[in-house]
Amino acid sequence: MDISVLGFNIHHGRGMDLRLDLDRIAAVIKKSSVDICGLHEVDRQFSLRSRFQDQAVVLAQRLDMNVVFGPAITRGEDSQFGNALLSRYPISDYHHHVIGSARKRTEDRSIIEATVDLGGVEVICFVTHFSLNRDLHQKQVSFLTNRICVKEKPVIIIADGNRRPQFSGWVPLTHYVYDVWSSRKNGATFPATFPLIRLDYLFVSEHFDIRTAEVVKANPIASDHLPVKAVLNLKKDG
Repeated sequence: MDISVLGFNIHHGRGMDLRLDLDRIAAVIKKSSVDICGLHEVDRQFSLRSRFQDQAVVLAQRLDMNVVFGPAITRGEDSQFGNALLSRYPISDYHHHVIGSARKRTEDRSIIEATVDLGGVEVICFVTHFSLNRDLHQKQVSFLTNRICVKEKPVIIIADGNRRPQFSGWVPLTHYVYDVWSSRKNGATFPATFPLIRLDYLFVSEHFDIRTAEVVKANPIASDHLPVKAVLNLKKDG
């Protein structure tokens, strides 16, 4: 079976024109016609900058998708910032992991681990926004590697990597999953209106064949990152 997956850093809905417009984000995702979508930099009643919206829920409602949210920053009980996973298929299980830093001024990082039920076939989806801090970035890589190495089910990682593809820190992870762009040129996603570098990734386990991989350029103004999309074929023996 084929499934389409999208990774999108939505910059809390604020575009390259500095205008807050969640409708543009929803329109990009809708036009991409994806089954699973990982989102980064998502506000949940976080601040005035996003008008205190629960952005993950708003997008899920507009797109008629299931949703889970994983906070990296929490202020009080309901004010949060982090990652989200949207899925047209049921999300049968969900865990939220926080990877902390020893440095007080370094933002903690969130990892969503969710099981998506593709009509009887379960796929494990991880969504995370990697840190610019090298030590914390490596903690995230190590955590994911340790989780994935014991998984027998198909795995998809949707990530804002905050590192270029040549970064040596990716190596432990790539023993278990591979980059959908590994045999393709370019793939730059940042900055959106004049993309020069690739910061956004889809990693998949050997259970999948890659049908297509592309950078979505439907509306480069919608966020400061362009989304990355892949159509994956789940192998019969997967």
